[in-house]
Amino acid sequence: MFRTQALNEAIYGAFAATRLALSRDQMEVSLVHDPHRRFWFARFEMYIALLMMMDNRYAAHHDSDTRIGTRLTNLISNMPCSYTTARQLIDDAVELGYLEMTPSQGDRRVKMVIPTERTIALWESYVDEA
Repeated sequence: MFRTQALNEAIYGAFAATRLALSRDQMEVSLVHDPHRRFWFARFEMYIALLMMMDNRYAAHHDSDTRIGTRLTNLISNMPCSYTTARQLIDDAVELGYLEMTPSQGDRRVKMVIPTERTIALWESYVDEA
């Protein structure tokens, strides 16, 4: 089935409007309910980093003693900004207490980025409210 150009434009426009409304709602909720969420949702780059870290954390099979982290190089390479900007944003998150950076247990040269309990609590409350 072939769609007309007008129908395609209507579908693409509706998709953009829906995504825009969702992103506005997300910012309003994060500002009203918990101002600490603004750090993660105000910049798309940090939101991508948060998604990657939480995906790694919950996808891994781990016991309560193991802290699951994301390689710093993987995190930076997937953030849609320059290396310098990504590194500065991650360093800011570490300084504010949202992340910890530790050497990998397997290879001490590799830096692992681990969300703190504060970040995990923010993520879980955000998901519970959604």
